[in-house]
Amino acid sequence: AILSSNASVGLPGIFRGSEAMVFATHLLRKSLLAIEFVCCSFQVSSYHALHTIGLQSAGFVKTPSAPVEQRRIQPNFPMRFQRRDRGSIWRTLQLRCATSPNLDEELSAVVVMSGDGAGASRQMGMTAGVLNLLKICTGLGGLCLASLASASGTGAGSSAVIFLLASLVVCWSFTMVGMGCEAAQEHGGLSRTDIGDFRTVWAAVVGSRTGFIIDAVVVIYVVLTCSIYMPAVHTFMVPILLDMGFPLQKFFLPLKLILAATALLLSRLRYLRDMAVISSIGVAGFIMTCAMVTLRWIDASYSPGGRFGATALVSPSPHFWAWGPSSFSVYLGVVFAMSAHLHAPKFYEELKHQSYKRFRTMSRAAFVGMAAIYSLLTIGSMATFGSSVQGPLTSSYAVKDRLALICRSLCSVALIGVYPLVFNAIWEPVERLLKLVQSRRRHVATQRSHKVMLERAVGVASLLVVAIGLACGDNLGQLFSTISAVLSPVVCWIIPAVLALVAGHRWGYKKKSHWLFCRLAIVWGVVQAVLAILLGISE
Repeated sequence: AILSSNASVGLPGIFRGSEAMVFATHLLRKSLLAIEFVCCSFQVSSYHALHTIGLQSAGFVKTPSAPVEQRRIQPNFPMRFQRRDRGSIWRTLQLRCATSPNLDEELSAVVVMSGDGAGASRQMGMTAGVLNLLKICTGLGGLCLASLASASGTGAGSSAVIFLLASLVVCWSFTMVGMGCEAAQEHGGLSRTDIGDFRTVWAAVVGSRTGFIIDAVVVIYVVLTCSIYMPAVHTFMVPILLDMGFPLQKFFLPLKLILAATALLLSRLRYLRDMAVISSIGVAGFIMTCAMVTLRWIDASYSPGGRFGATALVSPSPHFWAWGPSSFSVYLGVVFAMSAHLHAPKFYEELKHQSYKRFRTMSRAAFVGMAAIYSLLTIGSMATFGSSVQGPLTSSYAVKDRLALICRSLCSVALIGVYPLVFNAIWEPVERLLKLVQSRRRHVATQRSHKVMLERAVGVASLLVVAIGLACGDNLGQLFSTISAVLSPVVCWIIPAVLALVAGHRWGYKKKSHWLFCRLAIVWGVVQAVLAILLGISE
């Protein structure tokens, strides 16, 4: 029965739905039960204690004071499991196999609850939280900041100062979300497992009537963010194909069409498995890129007398401390690259010993680390190529550079694999928005028509992603700057400040200065949006 229920339990799925294996799986089930108890007997001193723990974890609760009819095996099942309780999960599965008539449904529920999905309750320490936050923010955005700095005439030193100052203010707005989560948990009636969803926190603090604002912001955020992915993959793939001997003129347009079709197909994936492998590839690619930038800066391979000096496009670098009005685009880019605010409730939920102070300490360490990484990439690439750094910066390196080839390959695989995971976040907000629209109509849509409308709405969103990606052409740095100007004021300033302001107004502020700073953050978000529009018009 374990083998025939779901392959993701960890055993082969070839036996799924096979009636011929019923007797064999029954014997295997009993064997697993016996082996589990024999192995676990070495871990506890008393078999009776082990048996009691196993029965309690499976819901087989017997109390002497309870009536006879209540002493029978209860059908309820524990709702959450920790990662460290894998043995308890198997023990529970095996005990349930002997009595449950609805084995397939219950095993499917166990697979969902014991996996890495939303039902799993995990906790992470301070170091793990810092590393996870760094992993989220060290991606494609960090690879485009050097091109923004070189295009705006901002020196490498001034860029590093902008990164540091931006990390401090963005860290403050990020911790404001943590303050709202703490208030929602203490005063809003949310449990530890409910605190990980931004919309749920917003509904508990601000009100459920304005929850559609968060849904709309998430939809816009996903569409604009995903529109960067496929142009970036195209930028990574062109040097790889040139190195393999493919003619660029013949494969330039077909490659774009293939990537557009791939994006449309990946957008239809709704139920995904664990993406830990793809995430690890992305982290490896980013670490390799940092190492490559540092190594090529030190060994001077792209200098006039270096190995790749003949093929490198090197322009004079701006003054180290040069800056001007155009440097505002660098600020917009780094703020957007650090915009992990929609994930802040999840970090607060999984943080051990939840508190605003621990969350603030974790955030400060992570954002300062991001500023250091961005500064390393910008200083190293501008020292190598001057003001001719392209976006992403791996495009500046030679086609024959094998180290750059490895970095491009890893980043391409990571972007293609992560794309459906990022786009998958659009389904639930779109569904809630459709229900809100349908509730205001006189005619209530049937379940089938609602599903059709949902599929169409998500399909339109995927077409919009592809259209934006194709319209940007090869100017990935300009696309990144434009999207930064649109999203960063709302995601990084207005929404966190409103959340913290309402929480402080209802239940009290942590500090008296928060009353003023939250209002200043809202005003700055509006001013930043206006300045971004004026800067775009002037350029």
